[in-house]
Amino acid sequence: MRKFSSLQPLASSLVKKNLIKVVTPLTGFLQRIPLGTGGDKQVKKIFYCFLTTPLSFLNWFCQGMLTVAYPSMRYNPIKARQQAASMQWASEFLGIPSAELEKNTRHFLRHVSAPIFSKGETIPTFTVLICFYHHLGFFKKCLDSVASACDKAPEASVEVLVVNDDPTIPTECLLQKVPQELREKVTFCSNKENLGICRSLNVGIEQARGSWILYLDCDDELMPSTFEVLARTIRHHPMSRFISSRALDCDEQGNILLWRLRPEKPSDLLKNNVASHLKVVRKDLHEFIGFFNPAFEGCQDYEFALRASVCEPLCFIPDYLYQYRWHDKSQTVDQSARQNLTAMRIRQIYLLAIFWMRHGTKNVSWNIIGPYAASWKTPLTRFEKEAAPTPKASCTVTFEAMEPYSETRWKLLLIKVARACIDGFREGQTEVELTEELLTGMAAIEGMAEKK
Repeated sequence: MRKFSSLQPLASSLVKKNLIKVVTPLTGFLQRIPLGTGGDKQVKKIFYCFLTTPLSFLNWFCQGMLTVAYPSMRYNPIKARQQAASMQWASEFLGIPSAELEKNTRHFLRHVSAPIFSKGETIPTFTVLICFYHHLGFFKKCLDSVASACDKAPEASVEVLVVNDDPTIPTECLLQKVPQELREKVTFCSNKENLGICRSLNVGIEQARGSWILYLDCDDELMPSTFEVLARTIRHHPMSRFISSRALDCDEQGNILLWRLRPEKPSDLLKNNVASHLKVVRKDLHEFIGFFNPAFEGCQDYEFALRASVCEPLCFIPDYLYQYRWHDKSQTVDQSARQNLTAMRIRQIYLLAIFWMRHGTKNVSWNIIGPYAASWKTPLTRFEKEAAPTPKASCTVTFEAMEPYSETRWKLLLIKVARACIDGFREGQTEVELTEELLTGMAAIEGMAEKK
């Protein structure tokens, strides 16, 4: 064991060199394949048919190399597969094979429609929201990249909002890292105590003045073309409220390790968080479906992307606008085990919720009271003629309908119920009873930090 441990630094160094010298040129070449939006649709269809699977495999293989390059992740693919196989709670709850649930989810996400009231804008305004914690050594490079992107698109309206969630580092110290050309655009907000990433992000969302919020980690960087590309994308896709670009991975020194190819589409989101970087969200989407949920700390962006995807289509673009930095203290490396468990829990919640959205909730007993109870009868009776599965567990839900029925409120309710069922089922409960007023404030803010 000691001999193996002593070889780890050498293996890590060799893999990093291989990523920089071999993988980066290869993925840099392949990333030019037109798998994103725009271009000739027939050409794209051909590429999707023949190259999606090999590119997905290559992406998976390269991500595996990254775990070897950063051994502190302690990622074991065999154990991860065994763990995932033992945590098929949605499948067990419904009595339906997991493969069937996954197929059902992809079908559902492919056919989600945009809300008819969603309006675009000709001149977008951006808030770059950065939650600072611990990574002071990379913070200046992060801000320098924002300044370069602003310089490349001088007509863009950009504010930079930094939420300092590290009480050990005074805001004055962070201010010294701000480049001179960015100082008029930067606003600082300091938490009195460490709130964590979710609550800090929610504080920032409340204070953001831009119509679009661009989420940037304090140890990562933007590409110079970011605001230029985003403004063009918003003009071409005026109904979109969630934009995700491709990303590239770099090491501590800024050397490119991998161009993430991402042949996946938004309907493949359940497999992995392919919408993670870069994510730019129109602020009214948060007002529509809620803020980040602290129950999924560390994977809050994944849960929010799935929540958005069941309500309206996500916009994936082929451009590389984000540079993700790998180092031993990043969340992906330092908290990988916790993040993997949280991500698996999120997947199970959405497998269950989306099945209900598509096929009805015959294994749920509803007791609806309140002034708008009558308007909620429609979704409960819509699927009466469908054959019901044989569930291994049941759920009883009692809530007071304080708002009239809408498709979005119904979906958000099912996500909450699915979360309670999955969390109860994995703890050995076969009967789950919910009595809280689940609809109160459902379309407003979930998991918001207390106002300071």
